[in-house]
Amino acid sequence: NMVFIKDFLARHSPDAFRLMTLMHQYRSPLNYAEELARQAETAWGSLAAFLGKLSFGERAIAPAAEPVARAAATVEKKCAAALGDDFNTPKAIAALFEYMNACEPRVWTYSAADARTIANALRRPLEALGFSLKPARIPFFARALGAARDIARRRGFFSVSDALRSFLERSGYAVEDTPLGQWLWRKRR
Repeated sequence: NMVFIKDFLARHSPDAFRLMTLMHQYRSPLNYAEELARQAETAWGSLAAFLGKLSFGERAIAPAAEPVARAAATVEKKCAAALGDDFNTPKAIAALFEYMNACEPRVWTYSAADARTIANALRRPLEALGFSLKPARIPFFARALGAARDIARRRGFFSVSDALRSFLERSGYAVEDTPLGQWLWRKRR
């Protein structure tokens, strides 16, 4: 199947394209399907959101843990080894997602230092592979609605809070209440 890059980019992000191609060995043909592109977009969105949560988690005050640093070093070594083995990008990408999935359940409990360590262990290989890791800017209107929603939730006006959450989500923003406060994130397209 064939798709032109400009048509792909009209529907999906450049990072989804990069991920879709890097999840396949460079010597193997890539049989394009829209479902494959959607999967790559969803996977990239999950990874970008996780990095955003880690950035938000840098507010935490918990003490750093040694196992986090060891695991971060291990994932970076796995990625380097995979890339050194005939540029095995699928194996490197798999190692990053495996690490992210292992860290995700505790994302709001990491110390600021641990959140930075985990984020850097993911960012360095991703940047080396050319991914854009700039967080999406959240415009004033979304931040203001998020703040109003948080106030309504804390004061017990749950129907107002739910309505604002619903509006924000329809407008393309993810809202999550965390132990560190409300997390507001622009969803990837």
